[in-house]
This record gives sequence, C-alpha cells and structure tokens, in this order.
Amino acid sequence: MFREKTVHPTRRQFVAGAAATIAAGAAPLVGAQPSESTLSRVRRTGSLRLGVVPGAVPYAVKDLVSGEYQGFCIDLGRDLARHLQVDVTWVDTSWGNAILDLRTDKVDAHFGLAPTAQRRQAVDFTEPLFNNMNSVVARKGLQFQTWADIDRPGVTVAVDVGSSHDQLATRLLKQADVRRFDSIAAATLAVQSGRADCQILAILLSTALVAKRPDIGHLVLPTPYDTAPSCIGVRQQSDPRFVQVLNAWIAEARASGRVRAALVANMHRLAKVSVDSFPPQVRI
Repeated sequence: MFREKTVHPTRRQFVAGAAATIAAGAAPLVGAQPSESTLSRVRRTGSLRLGVVPGAVPYAVKDLVSGEYQGFCIDLGRDLARHLQVDVTWVDTSWGNAILDLRTDKVDAHFGLAPTAQRRQAVDFTEPLFNNMNSVVARKGLQFQTWADIDRPGVTVAVDVGSSHDQLATRLLKQADVRRFDSIAAATLAVQSGRADCQILAILLSTALVAKRPDIGHLVLPTPYDTAPSCIGVRQQSDPRFVQVLNAWIAEARASGRVRAALVANMHRLAKVSVDSFPPQVRI
C-alpha cells in the first residue's frame, strides 16, 4: 500500500515565494542546482512530491478535520503515484508559488499549470492533461462581452498574484486597474465586497465559484476566447526521462478516459456542477 504525507509552508514562505515568482521568468537561480534528476530521486526515495493548492475547487480541497485531500489533481496525482509505484507527498503551496517550488526542487511536479510563455522560460511542461479556458466572474449588473470591454479606465480587475490569471491580465489589460491578491479567495472577496468589478479565473474555478456563491456575480466568457492547455509542470533539467514518463502516463490516462472522469466526478462532488451545465463553448 502506498502512503501519503503532507508538507505545509509558512505564510511568510507563501508571500515571499509569490513575489519571487513574478520576477522569476528566465532569471537564473542563485546556487547550484540538484545534480540528481527528478526521476532518479523519485525512484531512489520511493516518494513523489506533488504541489497542491488547497481550497481551489475542483482542483484540490482539504478537509480541515481529517486533513484528507479531494479534487481531480489529487485523484490524478494518486493515479500517477500508483503508476510509478511510489508514495506521494503533498506539498501545500499557492498558484503564485508553484513555479518557484519547481525551480528550487521543493516539489517534483505540479498539476494544473498553464504553460504560459513566461513560465516556459522557467520550468518544463508535459503534454496537456486537458484544455482549459479563461473566464471572468463579474459583479451583478456589469456586462462584459469582450476583453476590450474590461480593459477600460475605471474597471477594477482582481487576480491572484503570480498565477496564470495574473499573467493573462498583464498581457491583455493595459488600461484597467488590475489589483493583485495573495490568493484566489482574497481576490474573490474583493469582488464580493465591491472593491473589484470582476475576477479572472480558469473556467473550472469560475464555474465552481458561481455555482457555490451565485450572489457574487455571473460567469462571462469574453471574446476572443482565451484557451490554454492545462499541463504538469516540472523542473528544467538535462535528463528528459521524467517528462517522457509523465507524457506516456498522460496519453494512457486520457485514452482510457480517466482524466475526463476525474474532472467530471470532482466537479459534481465538490462543486455540485454537472458537465452539461458548462457553457457550450467549453468542452470537458
């Protein structure tokens, strides 16, 4: 039987990591990088360290009483650990810290990362697990049809710092007031309290949020649609075997239907959202 354990960072590590990630890009890390490849380390220790962002329904949530994790990243991470025949160690982090955690060899892999141009300079990515789409949760009464509608003076947009949502806002929004918060929940609270007009979120997150908290606002898919694959991020290294192993597992898991089944099951179980309720532009 494979075992699980969890590593918890401090709040100071969260804040410092998010700030460092923004500036990371392709900047070299100070100090020597591990000489041992990720795959060699995983096989030697018998443990796969996976980054996890608690509270990101349906990606991952954590029961505060039992400490147990649920979510499609959790289900797929366990599936991968079984495939590798190793234990899994969950390392609590944030979307803003995920890239820095990979670069500093704190984790071996992180599920659910969008391979943006900035991130590709800092870490490597697998083939896509599934295709994602960026969306907006807008306060009631506000109607946005296009990204240009949002990118206007006087419009306040909330994002979680260092995330792909943050990078999208930086790329597309030049006139709107983009406000960066240390977590998705904090950005959502800004919309709920009226301090922001809308929040950028990946479609799985926004659909889950609106289903749980319809009072916050409504879901918008601004045009032109911004789609992005959701991949597994890994540390850059000369040995390609770990990425090759992950890609082989992804191909088999997708072909067998396990990836889609994990997405659909966790949307239903954690967010009470059926796949039929997604906007017609979204294909899960």
